Amino acid sequence: MTAKVHRTTFQRLIDDGKLEIGDGYRAQNSELGGEGPIFLRAGHVTDTGIDFAGVERFHLHLAGKVCSKMSRIGDTVVTTKGNSTGRISFVTARLPQFVYSPHLSYWRSRNAAELCSGFLRYWSQSAEFIEQLSGMKASTDMAPYLSLTDQRRLRITLPTIIDQEAIASALGALDDKIELNRRMNATLEAMARALFQSWFVDFDPVRAKLDGREPVGMDAETAALFPDGFDESTLGQIPRGWRAGQLGQLCNLKRGHDLPTSTRTAGSIPIVSSSGITGTHGSAMASGPGVVTGRYGTIGKVFYVASDFWPLNTTLYVDDFRGNPARFVFHALELIEYRKYSDKGAVPGINRNELLTDPIVLPPEALRQRFATLVAPLWARNEQNTAESVNLAAMRDTLLPQLLSGALRVTNGCGCTLDTEN
Repeated sequence: MTAKVHRTTFQRLIDDGKLEIGDGYRAQNSELGGEGPIFLRAGHVTDTGIDFAGVERFHLHLAGKVCSKMSRIGDTVVTTKGNSTGRISFVTARLPQFVYSPHLSYWRSRNAAELCSGFLRYWSQSAEFIEQLSGMKASTDMAPYLSLTDQRRLRITLPTIIDQEAIASALGALDDKIELNRRMNATLEAMARALFQSWFVDFDPVRAKLDGREPVGMDAETAALFPDGFDESTLGQIPRGWRAGQLGQLCNLKRGHDLPTSTRTAGSIPIVSSSGITGTHGSAMASGPGVVTGRYGTIGKVFYVASDFWPLNTTLYVDDFRGNPARFVFHALELIEYRKYSDKGAVPGINRNELLTDPIVLPPEALRQRFATLVAPLWARNEQNTAESVNLAAMRDTLLPQLLSGALRVTNGCGCTLDTEN
């Protein structure tokens, strides 16, 4: 038996009071720089969610003026201009409220009894939408653009509300687990960073021994690796026996490599750009594990790659760890103030040779190794969570077209049991 479906348009759903679509607020520079509502630009909508790092805020007194362009839980968020046109995200209860910018649109259910917001979320990833998007954003000779007029013309196939909710529930359960893994990984990463900060920046174990106290949270063997005093250096006071040096003494960085889209082949090798993993390729340019940081465009972010990988030419990657544990180098690179090495042009860029002169404190090799040993279980769990999330995402992406087409249906209302349609 074939599931009942209803084919309609966004404009009809709007006219019937079931759907609201809109774009963002055109903020003036003078309205930003305060401590009020967040102003979300299209660049903060990434392939993996919404990144609030570096967002601007309105002045508090403008909260009432911008409230009509404020996000709501359940909104589907769509980027509408430039090469990222059609990038999708979703507003969950975990996100802070924000104001949409002009290059973002939102789709909002106005009648939950007939249009499920979660279904809209997954329909935005369907072939039905993607095929229409491809034609609409290429309809101008200028940069890709998806106007509100175009969005009103979108055609959508709607199953019954019961099936909409079942689809949203089944796929949402997978995304919820992926999000839980992401938050667990953030906690694990924060724990590793906190230990690095305590040992190699704040020198907490050294200060404890200097005060006649036992260092907190470590065994006697580890505590014995720390001195009980400080020496003066060109970097100020550093633990006795440690050295003041430069980044180039810890590792060597090399510029990433070109990889035109036309030369890419199918494969499983991660491609790393200045903003992170952006795809896969059939061959590797560097051996893993690797550490990569942005050289051009997005700077200041550092990425750890467990496998062999291809670093793009917008990056710098470690091609020589000089015998140091990769995780120690990773955390050391995270602490660099990259902005002071960036060019003053419109697009930030880093001079590799200048970066290698960054002054750093070099602890004894035994301490570098001990740190890496202690954080290894944290990062191993992190990698397990990441691998699980990749598998869950693959399962979601496999189920998505089958559920939306009606080839598979959720039969028990909880997203757990699927029956094949005949």
